[in-house]
Amino acid sequence: MKLVFKHEAPIAGNASVTETYELTQEELLPMIRRDRALRAAAEHRDEEELEFRAPQCILQELWNAEERVAHSCHRSDRVGGSAWSYEEIAGINREPQEHSLSPEELLIEYETAQERKQAVRRVLEALRTLPDGQRKAVENVYFRNLSQSDVARSSGISRAAVSKQINAAIKKLRRVCDVSVKVRSLQGDSDLTASK
Repeated sequence: MKLVFKHEAPIAGNASVTETYELTQEELLPMIRRDRALRAAAEHRDEEELEFRAPQCILQELWNAEERVAHSCHRSDRVGGSAWSYEEIAGINREPQEHSLSPEELLIEYETAQERKQAVRRVLEALRTLPDGQRKAVENVYFRNLSQSDVARSSGISRAAVSKQINAAIKKLRRVCDVSVKVRSLQGDSDLTASK
């Protein structure tokens, strides 16, 4: 039996090549049976329910699958991302260049995180002491990401008035937070002198 394949030329380009193969019945029969068994397993059906496919269809499907795989392997422009450099490839499975944090660095990070938490707590406490208009203006602009114009429209006041409220609130917040930082640092100094 003659089987004809039309495929891309191996040297690339836009040319196609047609090849003819002579196969005997003994060579084709195991292939046809295997194809039917694989299709039955893939479709969760009995082999007897499926018909045999023509050898030309089976081989053409296999050939196309082979070309798709080869084509995707050799086409680096179809792969997402950039190509790796030799240095990147050579560095695979080696020890990482970055070092882990030392105990001192871990302690500094922890203390910095604690200081940030305390600063946020102080700002929130100071925010509660503001007059209603100033507090709402700051919350809407800085926490809800509304524009000053939106806050002015919803409050029924001018944008300039909202801007003045925010500026006054920020000044008060700075004063309150600066005072609380100074008081805490003085308390820390007195704790140190008392422990000596």
